[in-house]
Amino acid sequence: MSLIGAYPCINISAPTELSFVSASICMLLSISAIAGNLLVVLAVVIDPNKNLQSPFNFLVANLALADFMVGIIVEPMSVDFYIREGFGIPESDVKRNTRRICYFISCTASLLSLAFMTADRYLAITHPMKYRAKLNPKRTALGSLCLWVFSFSFPILYIEVGYLKYQFVFANTAVISAFTVLVFTYVKVFKSFKAQIKNWDDFHDTSKENQAKKRTITFEKKVTTAFLVMLWVFMASFLPSLALIYIISFCGECSCYFIHWARDFNYYLAMANSSVTPYVFAWRLKTYRRAFYKIFKIMSCRWPRAKARPRSFSVNLSCQLKEMRLENGSTLTIKTRI
Repeated sequence: MSLIGAYPCINISAPTELSFVSASICMLLSISAIAGNLLVVLAVVIDPNKNLQSPFNFLVANLALADFMVGIIVEPMSVDFYIREGFGIPESDVKRNTRRICYFISCTASLLSLAFMTADRYLAITHPMKYRAKLNPKRTALGSLCLWVFSFSFPILYIEVGYLKYQFVFANTAVISAFTVLVFTYVKVFKSFKAQIKNWDDFHDTSKENQAKKRTITFEKKVTTAFLVMLWVFMASFLPSLALIYIISFCGECSCYFIHWARDFNYYLAMANSSVTPYVFAWRLKTYRRAFYKIFKIMSCRWPRAKARPRSFSVNLSCQLKEMRLENGSTLTIKTRI
């Protein structure tokens, strides 16, 4: 039985084919994580449809920023590591520690973001008046700052305790916390949903105020459902990952060939979570889908191809004219001569 903190096959090289397969998978996950999470951050920051500037969406952007960090730093460094491993070139201690610390920083930020989002959903549904009064953009920004300060400082403990031991403790904490949050949110929030809707049906069912409340609670239910789906994705990634960490740590009779595959598959699962999360919001929430569409439309208008035909140029020009009319309310007429 191997001790936690000592990788059992550290002196035995991984299969060459495994290293190159892992490099390819990490490259694909990196592209997916960068594209999806960048879109989420842009959607919240630019807010093209003027409906994403809320504390919860700021926390969504915070989570997307942590996952974007995985895609643009951790996974490219992992690609470099696996390619070096395939060719038998050792990785320097500085690169290895940087890659692992960045990985733990992003994972810690993701986990804390989920905790903040849970508090947001709970207050928004169970205490809507308190939620509007207490959770404003300034407090959300302050909470996000504290979150990132902790995320940058806490994973440095990995240097003291070692990679596998820190990963073991973190994975256990992540899975237990996510499961607790999932159960708590589901039970409390959806009980509150039912109670509020029942009360509104009993009193002033046809009033405009009641109808507005129903629309609000329906929207909040959609947002909370998307959040719960995201938590399920988190659990689906980290629960098998935790099981593989147990195998790597305690299976003294497992072959090193199997241990290397378990090591890499564990890494795929953790990285895949960062790549899938932004698409959950695009799938579940129309507000994000519309924002993504608007961003793509703006990009297609402002970045025409260099060798565009006259017809393509006229389409792009019409897009620009449309934006000008939306911004200043005036109408610009251009006369062209052929």
